[in-house]
Amino acid sequence: MDRWQEDSENKYFAGCMEKFKARCIDRKTFRSLTKGSHGHYGFDLGKTRDLSGVGYVTKLDDGRYAIAIHGFMPQNRAVEHEHSDRIPYLSWAKDGYVTLTPGDVTDNRYVEKWIYDCESERSWKIDEVDYDGHNANDMAIRIAEKLNSEDKVVEIPQTCAGLNLATKTLRDMVLADEEKIVFEYSPLLTWCLGNAIEVINNFGDIKLSKKHKDDTQRIDPVAAALNALARRLVIDINTPNVSDIIKRRGYALG
Repeated sequence: MDRWQEDSENKYFAGCMEKFKARCIDRKTFRSLTKGSHGHYGFDLGKTRDLSGVGYVTKLDDGRYAIAIHGFMPQNRAVEHEHSDRIPYLSWAKDGYVTLTPGDVTDNRYVEKWIYDCESERSWKIDEVDYDGHNANDMAIRIAEKLNSEDKVVEIPQTCAGLNLATKTLRDMVLADEEKIVFEYSPLLTWCLGNAIEVINNFGDIKLSKKHKDDTQRIDPVAAALNALARRLVIDINTPNVSDIIKRRGYALG
């Protein structure tokens, strides 16, 4: 199955999976590495009966980007998928990679709670929350009120142009010989990246999609992380570091 996914012509992560796996570290190590970090949360809310996702993106002191994701699925829907699609949501939930919300529809209050709990329990500070506006405006308003700042909640255009930088940069960082990115290990993340299809526009810009609109091979947590990465990269590109400032002023380093 992994071989078919990697060799498929328009698979986003074709030829990348082995290097991606080498960039993953266990949950305990990742959380120790990122404790006290400031970063961007992204979310992507699926249909009320489907998978939703949250991602956290931060930049470490050594220059690497660090990414973690989490999934949300209504309990009753997860049971259906466990039997019909052989997608192990129940097992992933038991191991802490997915939160199952009561009933037949996803309760987005659990998505919000995950973000706030990460700030309090893992010391992942909220610089900004970035989101896909589909099905999400009410939640975005609540988060802005909670943070007491509309500027900290940003809708990300779900277009090739809007997501191109993040989509290409994530893959480039995974493939780089130098270690530029690290992921908190998650079988959900691995599965979603294997599902992702690359969509390209006339200008060569890309974004991710599922193969089919109603496909059970979902990508929502990856899409959530890319929303956060899209904004983080723009901010990093437009914020010069101390070395850049010194060089522009004509001073030598060292």
